Amino acid sequence: MQESDINPTVADEAPPKGIRRAHMATFPDRIGVLPHSVASIAHQVDRVFICLNEYQEVPDFLGEFDNVTAVIPDRDYKDVGKFIFQPDPADTVFLVDDDIEYADNYVRQTIRRARGVGLEKRVFGYHATTFTNPTPRSIRQRTLLRMNQRLTYSTRVHQLGTGTVMVSGSLFPTLEYMEGSEKFVDVRFARYCFENGIEMWTLPRNRRRFPSLLAGLEPEKRETIADSFTRRWPQHVLDEVKVFAGLQL
Repeated sequence: MQESDINPTVADEAPPKGIRRAHMATFPDRIGVLPHSVASIAHQVDRVFICLNEYQEVPDFLGEFDNVTAVIPDRDYKDVGKFIFQPDPADTVFLVDDDIEYADNYVRQTIRRARGVGLEKRVFGYHATTFTNPTPRSIRQRTLLRMNQRLTYSTRVHQLGTGTVMVSGSLFPTLEYMEGSEKFVDVRFARYCFENGIEMWTLPRNRRRFPSLLAGLEPEKRETIADSFTRRWPQHVLDEVKVFAGLQL
């Protein structure tokens, strides 16, 4: 993979310990909304790391951000691209999506709410799933707590959507563990947390907290992984879900 030469002084330095960082994966069809998503999160963290799947060159606009490191991988990692960057154990990582506009106080409020629950061996997010059957036979056997659904309390869940996750660098999975989970990283990440005794919690939020940017794209570029893949999980994904779906919450 090749790292961009934008802001080379920043990109060539090892990030300091204990930083707040955002990890994002994107692809060319999202170029119309990527500037807005990056701008919404970049000013809230110390560093932004972006995996540019299928790109031939780094978009010029990323040079406007002095805290962005962009990488063009040697293959298409899809959503696993969020995990090609390895944080320092003292870092706080925000996993973000390229089609969401994050509120100006997103990072600050997420940290505050997570501290209210307790940070030890926990990860936090806003788009959450609990399973109604310990051995689900289809995706329909689940309850969704959507990121834009109002929630007034924190609660433990089976799975979190990795577009709105906060995780300590000390709990971050390796790329080796996440590889092979393209299009179902949420499931693989939930399995990783289960196998390592890490609790998943969803946090309070208001409605329309996470406005989608997709409406600004041409219709043929609006399709998401949820549209094309998640609606009908194949058996191998259901088999991974069964690893953690029986967890008593």
